[in-house]
Parts: sequence; structure tokens; C-alpha cells
Amino acid sequence: MEEKRYVRDPYIELNLYGRDILDSEKFKRLEEFPQHKTSNAYRHSVDVTIKALQYAKDMGIKVRVRSLVRAALLHDYYLYAATINPMPKHATMHPIYAAINAKADFDLDDKELRDIMSHMWPIAITRAPASVEGWIICYADKCVAANEFLKRPQKAERKKK
Repeated sequence: MEEKRYVRDPYIELNLYGRDILDSEKFKRLEEFPQHKTSNAYRHSVDVTIKALQYAKDMGIKVRVRSLVRAALLHDYYLYAATINPMPKHATMHPIYAAINAKADFDLDDKELRDIMSHMWPIAITRAPASVEGWIICYADKCVAANEFLKRPQKAERKKK
């Protein structure tokens, strides 16, 4: 089991532990799916991962960095356009679809799958995060989604201007 440690550089950690996911043709398909008015599922997933890593770093929280990166990247890996043709109960069920797809396509442990399945808490009230990484992903997802709905660029994009 991976030891917990402090996040060093979010962008380096993202590339170190998520490169196989980012380079996957199937993961790249997430660019085709609109998300939260101003983004797509690929951009959203990367932004959530960076937000999660930056939060853990800023708060000085020791985490399983590899697990945080992989679960955050794959938290919305449900592979359909929710805004065009949503599945029944999308808000509560898409984490399950994402975990099923992630397990089929990538090397994840059970904890990482649970972190993916719990990211919609409290909407999915029966699936509360059970790890610090799960709580951080849940928090980062809400922050990034709120910015997307409000049509605000993410912090990393605001710094570039």
C-alpha cells in the first residue's frame, strides 16, 4: 500500500501518476462531452485533480498521492454526454459508471474505486467518502463545478492572465 506523504508540485505529480490515463485514447474522448456549461469532461477532470493536489499541498495534508491523482482524474469517467442524453439518475449514478469504466481500463485499487464512487456526496447520501483522498476529491469537484457553472476560469487559468 502506498504511503501517505505531502504533495510537492501538483503539475509534476499529475504527470508522474496520471500520464498513462492522460495519454489514453479512451480518456481523451472525455473532450467530446460538455460539462457544467463552460467545460468538457476532460478539462473538468484535470482541473479537479489539480485542485485536489493543490488543496492537499496548501493545507499540509498527507495523502496517498498516486491514489489521489488517479481517482480524481477518473471521477467522471462515465463516457456519455450527460447534457445531451443523460442516463437515469445521472447525479447519483454516474460515479458508479465511472468506477466500472475506470476498473475496466486502468489499474486501480479498491480504495481508489471507492473514492470515485463517493465523489457525489452528499447528493449520493449513502456513499460518503471513507478516506482523506475521497473527501478532498469531493471538495475539489464541488469547487471546480461551481466555477464552471458560474463561468469563472479556474485559479490556474486566472493566474496565467
